[in-house]
This record gives sequence, structure tokens and C-alpha cells, in this order.
Amino acid sequence: MLEDKLNVVKYPRCLSMSGLHSILVEYEEAGIPRRIILTPRNGFGIFSSTSKTNQSVAEWFLAIREAVSLASGQPPAGSTTPEPYQGLSSEGMLEPCKDGRLRVSHEGFPVLDAIVADLAA
Repeated sequence: MLEDKLNVVKYPRCLSMSGLHSILVEYEEAGIPRRIILTPRNGFGIFSSTSKTNQSVAEWFLAIREAVSLASGQPPAGSTTPEPYQGLSSEGMLEPCKDGRLRVSHEGFPVLDAIVADLAA
């Protein structure tokens, strides 16, 4: 039986020289292994900023991870902190909960406020 997995992965260099990320979801359905790759699209048309897309990938990843954790009682395998948030963890802006989820630390709230204000603008 395949273990359900959730990961942030990079597009192959031949498809994205700029380091575009996507979300890889692996699961089993009726004994058949399945794999879905999700890439949010930002902007209009086929072109969008890699940095904005990667930010959306990280946000979607955390939302999916949170939903799976709430539904199943544990985070999916492989669902470590996505790359854009690793710096925030090492700087004390994010901290792990006992159940494996991430939360904003006391020191991180001013940063979160700035991010939300920027997104709302």
C-alpha cells in the first residue's frame, strides 16, 4: 500500500529555468497509485511571476497540509516545511506545534501582519 505524501517540488530545469515550484500529491485509489502536481497560476494570461507563484505554492501547501492534518489527525508523509518558509523557521518566526503543524511565533506576528497587509493592498 502506497503511503499518502505531500511535497513541494521544483519543476525540471528544462521546463523552468527560474526555479518554479509545484505541489506533488501522491496517494492510492482502489489499489492504483496516483500522482497529482498542482501549480497555482497568478496574474493574467500564461505568464506570471515565479516568485509570486512560488509564494502561492507555499500557501497552498500549508493549507492542504492543515486540512489533511485536521481530517486525519496527522500531517501527510513528507510534508515538511516548504522551502520559502524554512528561513522563517530558523529565524524564530515560525514554530512547530506538538502535532507537527506550524504556527506563527510571538516574534513572527509583526511579519505576518506585514504580509497580510501587503496581500490585502
